[in-house]
Amino acid sequence: TTVSECVRRLRTSETKGAAECDTLQSKDVLISDAYMGCAWERDKMRRGQAKWIVPVHCDELNRRRRIVFCHGGGYKRYSADDPVYLAFCSRVASSTGLPVLSIDYRLAPENGAPAALEDAVAAVEWAWVNGPNGAEPATHVILGGDSSGGGLALGSFAASFLGMNLDIDGTDHTRGASCGSAAGIKGKHRPPSALWGLSPWADLTCSLPSYSSRAWDEVSGTGDPLYTSSP
Repeated sequence: TTVSECVRRLRTSETKGAAECDTLQSKDVLISDAYMGCAWERDKMRRGQAKWIVPVHCDELNRRRRIVFCHGGGYKRYSADDPVYLAFCSRVASSTGLPVLSIDYRLAPENGAPAALEDAVAAVEWAWVNGPNGAEPATHVILGGDSSGGGLALGSFAASFLGMNLDIDGTDHTRGASCGSAAGIKGKHRPPSALWGLSPWADLTCSLPSYSSRAWDEVSGTGDPLYTSSP
């Protein structure tokens, strides 16, 4: 009944969606730009700027334990600047006491794979040696995300762990510039210390049985209303 009620409210709401309504930021954090050297454009606007969301009373020990966050949006929507993710990351930072680096990776369709993967791996590399106060080695870098950002976190962890030779040395591409230009790295990459995902989109082929077994049922109001394969 809870899912059914959520679906009803989404369908009758005059707002863009439930996520856009959830923009209440924690009051005990500081938000600032993180200059990672990445840049790309969308809608004639320069994008690609990451954000530091840092608890007000974050001490030196916790500054060296950092969270890198990848936002959701189906790889084609949202950014680190969007109010819903500024609010979400502010609550993550407030509840954990750790600084959060929310990254604005390149989006589709302007930027094809593996652009987002390159940017996420580069952000982890950057966070290992840069903190909210500038150059400062980290003791732990925790990588996570929600929805497609959770899937991106899983994929970038695998890429780092397997030593995939991604092009994150700052080379300009026809579809955008890699966020790795500040890191100046290519080849094997240091993986994060830990990994987490909030409803991560891990099956981009949409081929697992759950797409059918947990398909949304209008009559009973059960199942997944978002990720259900078309008949």
